[in-house]
Formats: sequence, structure tokens, C-alpha cells
Amino acid sequence: MVSGVPPTNDLDLLFVPFTSKNEILPELRRAMSEVEGVESKISADSKCIRCLVRYGQIQIQIEATIAESCEYESISAISQGTPILLAAQRRDIALAHKLGAWNERHLMRDHYDLYFFVSVLNVMPDMGTLRERLLKVFSGRTNRSKAMALPELIAKLKQARNQLSDKVIKAELGAILSRNELAGLDLKIKEPMHQF
Repeated sequence: MVSGVPPTNDLDLLFVPFTSKNEILPELRRAMSEVEGVESKISADSKCIRCLVRYGQIQIQIEATIAESCEYESISAISQGTPILLAAQRRDIALAHKLGAWNERHLMRDHYDLYFFVSVLNVMPDMGTLRERLLKVFSGRTNRSKAMALPELIAKLKQARNQLSDKVIKAELGAILSRNELAGLDLKIKEPMHQF
């Protein structure tokens, strides 16, 4: 691991059906130890398991959570030249959780993901999931939560949209995106935020 350098890519995993992160932690450690040429550092907190993974010059962060159930859709992918089907959380539910995550941590990469869901994938959040997520909003590094109403979230999104600038985006996403992808991204990200 490169000390002090954040991963440039992240992967969110949801393990189902589990009730405790402790059920998957040993298996995740074992699986990572068996991958040749990979360095990994695994930690867990009250919200998720984080696994920093490095393979050569590639570094990613895996964030793994658990659930007892998950509504999913099948997506196709290619693994080592072979087509495969993956079970992925329904996009509208994933977007609702992404909005909840942004609300708690205010990261620019979450803004980018919101833009991608709405503008590229043409997905809107599942409102039932979003309302449920807003019942327990974690703030800061405490384990305390509070309830939030949907109009409060929308007001926060509008405030964030007004404060969004090209400079902020380049500072937080410059290591992830190319110069061409960054050009005008502030305007692209602001546009879907009007839809909430």
C-alpha cells in the first residue's frame, strides 16, 4: 500500500444473506490471501468492511456490507473473455443508498455517481428505500443517528449544487478521471441534481 495515497477506484459489495459482518470477514481475508500478487489491508467499522487492494500500480478500495436480503437484477459482464451474468442490486435501490451515503459523508465521488445514475443510466431512486435510509442518518464519526425528512435532503442537495465548482471537482476527482472527463463536469453533475 502506498502510505497516504487514497485508492483511485472503489468497488461496493453487498453480501447476502448475512446478519453480521463477522460472518464474512474471515472468508474475505482468506480469499484475499489466496490471490497471487495482491497486497490487501482489511479493516471493519460499524458501517462496513474496507479492503484496500493493490496489484502492481493498481489500487482500489472495496467496501463490503451485509444484508439479510436484496432485490437484484441480472447484468452481463465478461470475465477473462467469458460472458457471465452477475446479480446486482436493483439500480433504483442502489441510487437510494448512494443518496443516503452522500448525505452522510458528502464525498465528490458520490456526486459523480449520482450524476452517472441519473444522466447516463436514466435511473431515479426508489423512494421507499430512500425514506427508510433517512430514518437513520449517521453524522460525523459517531455512531449516533437521527431521522431526516426528504425535504431536508433536497435542501442539502440544492445547497451542495450551488457550492459545486470546477476547482472542487478537480481537487477530489482529478486522480480518478482524465482531463477530458473533468472538462465541464461541474455543469454535468449540477444538471441531474435539479431532478431531486
